[in-house]
Amino acid sequence: IKSTPSHLDIYNRKGEKVIDLGGTNSYYGLGPTNPYFYDFETGERRRALYSDCAAASKLADALPEIDFLMSLSDIADKPAELNDLFTTRAMFENSTKPIIGIPLNVTTLKEAAELAAVACGGWDAFHAKPSYLLLNGQTSTPLRTEEAQNTDKIFYAADKMIPQVNTSYIQIGSVAPVVLASAIEMAIAEGLFQLAIAQTYRPGAPYFCTLISGTFDMKTTRTCYGTPEHCLCEAAGADVYHYLDIPTMGTGGAVSSKFVDEQLAIEQSMTLLMAGLDGGNLIHNVGFMEDGLVSHLDSLTMANEIIGYARRIRRGITFNDETTSLETIAEIGHGGEYMTADQTFDYFEDEVWYPELIDRASYAKWETGDKRTFNERVHDKTAQILESHDPGVNYSPEVVAEMDRICDEALKRVGA
Repeated sequence: IKSTPSHLDIYNRKGEKVIDLGGTNSYYGLGPTNPYFYDFETGERRRALYSDCAAASKLADALPEIDFLMSLSDIADKPAELNDLFTTRAMFENSTKPIIGIPLNVTTLKEAAELAAVACGGWDAFHAKPSYLLLNGQTSTPLRTEEAQNTDKIFYAADKMIPQVNTSYIQIGSVAPVVLASAIEMAIAEGLFQLAIAQTYRPGAPYFCTLISGTFDMKTTRTCYGTPEHCLCEAAGADVYHYLDIPTMGTGGAVSSKFVDEQLAIEQSMTLLMAGLDGGNLIHNVGFMEDGLVSHLDSLTMANEIIGYARRIRRGITFNDETTSLETIAEIGHGGEYMTADQTFDYFEDEVWYPELIDRASYAKWETGDKRTFNERVHDKTAQILESHDPGVNYSPEVVAEMDRICDEALKRVGA
């Protein structure tokens, strides 16, 4: 624990520090590996494709409240064992935001990491301003790890000084105790066990911890995100790792809803707000639907609005000599108005959160306008971004050729 860095600086590909990973700083990003996707044009629920990962990355790049990327898709049009390599490429080619990979094994990890290093300008440039992280493995709860798979990945990431997390994923009531306090104890033990492997192997290696939880629903016999118990366990895990001064990964925006509907809005709102109030650092799984089986691009656009709302609550109220001054109140006096006060003009944009998609107009105003519902506004916003956003990714021909080489050699390795 003592050798684990308490803060990690993470950059975008423009060389700008965009994440201070530590303390109670919170950042939101996508989740990985959904096997299904809703086709944005037809609405068909189908297997996820490379193009879905590319589109999700482009959309996330444009959404201001999304801070980092994961693949959001387990793509079916590339070899399964190379999923991480090709989704890593799709993310690097469609966004400049930080990326978290999720490798299958140490061989695919090496290939994806080499591609990431190429995209960042080489290993020296990567180490100077890292923008690629790893969700590197997961325990086989309860209280086991797949040694040959997980430890090799832990060692490689430590050797290359790639920031990594290895998760404990407790499923409350199935492979973890249904009593929340006991489940949390077990999850922390699993998380620290994997941290100990990394730090014993290479003290000071960049590492962060997480406790990911799902509730086993006895009615459906499915493990569910978006539950009160999920929020409570995530909060407890964040508290423990804050106490230990270890950076954390949190979870928010993962839902049981199968559609972009009212249920999704409820589950996203509660989990995204709670994760922010917990102070989890990298809050991932935005875009997870049906508990990690499917996603829809509109779920990201909706979450972007909710995260803005949640961040305003998290920011709280500023009390200082200027904001508590009675000068303006005395000046306006009894029965006055504040719309034309200098203080209003000075502060209204900072104090009040103004949504982009939530409609605060009157019914009469809405009726004489375009009469779109919230879901229609979300969908139109998504479509506009996909059509017009330029992520500003401009790799040299040499970099593209090197990416091609890495991918081609990997395809030959698996006989594809």
